[in-house]
Amino acid sequence: MYLSWHGAWIAPGVTRASFSTPAALVLALAALGLATGCGPRKVDPKLATYVSKFEQEAHSSVSSNVEFKTLDGYRGFCNPDMPRNHVWIDPRAWADTEGDAIAQELLVFHELGHCELSRPHDNREDSRGIPVSIMTSEGLGMLEASYSENRQQYIDELFRRPEAQADATATP
Repeated sequence: MYLSWHGAWIAPGVTRASFSTPAALVLALAALGLATGCGPRKVDPKLATYVSKFEQEAHSSVSSNVEFKTLDGYRGFCNPDMPRNHVWIDPRAWADTEGDAIAQELLVFHELGHCELSRPHDNREDSRGIPVSIMTSEGLGMLEASYSENRQQYIDELFRRPEAQADATATP
């Protein structure tokens, strides 16, 4: 898209005459931005703490909307097929983890891993059968105890930092 008020055209097939004033152009661009998901992101206040933690670890801002939505058969879900990625957390799953900050962080980080990092599921396990990635599809409950003790290794693996190793969480 070409944006020039003084030029002959704004975008292919759209001339300056299409807009009667600069304000009309601004309104048209604002409508386009909202229609394409460029408006402000939405983060449910109950999830905001974990989104902020993810941003701190990622050293970048989250662009996905992160909200509650009733999901049948899923605790969380990343929907990348919208103008803006959406992370949805099932409110029943969230209620089940009430007071368990580790379980809540794992759930939000897992879904943001899909939407923000384009990470697929990763079902690798260490020699003890414990998942080595937050991106496991085998159930996040399996790694809660290990996560507490080895959080930094899981975070490094999630963001694919060089210091992360394939079996970083294995401590004999």
